[in-house]
Amino acid sequence: MFYLTENSWPYKEAEKVLNLVQKKNKNYACFQCGFGPSGSPHIGTISEMLRTKMIIEAFRNLSNDYYVISWILFADDMDALRKVPDNVPNKEDMEKYIGVPICDIPDPWDRDDSFAAHNIRELVELLERFNLTQDDYILYTASEMYRKGTFNPMLNNFAKKAEEIKKIVTHDYGEERINTYCPFLPIIDKKTIHELYEWRVCYTPHEEEKAWMLHFYAEALEGPINESERCAEMVSLFDGNCKLQWKVDWPLRWYALNVDYEMHGKDLLGSAQVGDRIMRLINQRPPLHMMYELFLDEDGKKISKSKGDSTVLQEWLEYTTVDVLNYFLFQNPRKSRKMHFGIIPQITDQYLKERGEEACPISFSMLLNLVSITNTNDPDLLWEFVRNYVEDATAEKYPLLDILISKAINFYNKKILPHKEYRDPTHWEYITLVSLRIAINRVRKEHEAVIKSGKDLSEYGGEQKVLEEALTTTIYDVGKDMYKQRTLREFFQMIYEVLMGQKSGPRLPVFVMLYGMDNTIKLLDEIIKKNEYLFKQLEEKNKKNENIL
Repeated sequence: MFYLTENSWPYKEAEKVLNLVQKKNKNYACFQCGFGPSGSPHIGTISEMLRTKMIIEAFRNLSNDYYVISWILFADDMDALRKVPDNVPNKEDMEKYIGVPICDIPDPWDRDDSFAAHNIRELVELLERFNLTQDDYILYTASEMYRKGTFNPMLNNFAKKAEEIKKIVTHDYGEERINTYCPFLPIIDKKTIHELYEWRVCYTPHEEEKAWMLHFYAEALEGPINESERCAEMVSLFDGNCKLQWKVDWPLRWYALNVDYEMHGKDLLGSAQVGDRIMRLINQRPPLHMMYELFLDEDGKKISKSKGDSTVLQEWLEYTTVDVLNYFLFQNPRKSRKMHFGIIPQITDQYLKERGEEACPISFSMLLNLVSITNTNDPDLLWEFVRNYVEDATAEKYPLLDILISKAINFYNKKILPHKEYRDPTHWEYITLVSLRIAINRVRKEHEAVIKSGKDLSEYGGEQKVLEEALTTTIYDVGKDMYKQRTLREFFQMIYEVLMGQKSGPRLPVFVMLYGMDNTIKLLDEIIKKNEYLFKQLEEKNKKNENIL
């Protein structure tokens, strides 16, 4: 990653981790990312993984690979289903699983062992597209950690502090919620019970240091119900019979896995602060955090996996490269950013500008306009046009450009073509197009004469530079001359609307060079011929005016 420098934020975060690990006197550093598999993976999860990868790379560089890296991807597959995502088949059939741990819900697509397993597999496959495999990270699931007893010793310690933990979590809750809140969520007949009344932790007889069972009532004492009529429940705290509430479950992972670093979104800031307080309560050092701002859709709303908005990732991978997405995620994570297909050309061009012309001599926006004007799906044909601008350009010499040509074709076909809307020129615009055609043809003839004369153009920047300057001067002169009472912006917008069927477009002189002066003249001739009736109308109007005079 060329943008990963010692002054960048990943290095600053990595330096904090290095200092922490040294204070702990550890020989390894543990990074963690979380995933809630109650829906398809979305940009929040992927951004955490990719950004954490940047920090790990910086950490390795700073520590000269001295420390072992433990990178955990933790999937909370024991979380109870609260809402059925919009993108699942047979949505109505899923309603009966509300409250059931998602690891125990059948896969509605009938591909995996459970609904959670399906979403976890999707995440793993998506990460592979970003060059992250399970060789890079360790995948843990809550169901495995709880049900195999890995968390039992830590659950026992949390049980001893249950009342104090409740006070930390509920410090800003209303009275009704405080009355029903318990850090432990019992799971009975595969249903998670969220509201408990008068609960208490029981201990092994004669051994008060070892928690045993959770005693609780699942309903309130109301009306004429007699105390003796209430049905008490007893459930073991261990081996997956109970799961901790989210704000308590998070520090449980930090404690059990000795996590040093985990970033989180702005929406989890309060949860992270509560988790840190719980860690201190049990005499543990909290991990380091970095809060990042949320990603927004084009309407400025948070991208949500429950609505199936994870398609934004597939769109980015279809229309640009993994490196461009990495570059986008690298930029100022503490600033909220819109992320939708409409900004892909802009971000891609920013990335290309950073890489320089050695990597890709043509902008992505220019490629899109080239595809638009040629209306082709043939990459070989597009390469022929590219060689008009970059002599001897090949896919071998510019592999990034080769990839982006295919991406530009995809983008054009799915995002531009359905919305193209050509319009006919007005009388005045018709005259302007004729003037432009004459001017470009004059430049073509003059340039051919210079080349034929064998004149050395190196002192002027070379043949391409001379041609670009000549076209720039000529095209701008036509605009200034024909649009005296208007603006050049209106002149260029007219060109884009009439020639390309869109509101905006490329730098016209460079585009003419890329498309070729002969092809540009041919295109103008077609439009002029198609609208020849405008010229005839002008002639008739002039004749009428002469007769009147």
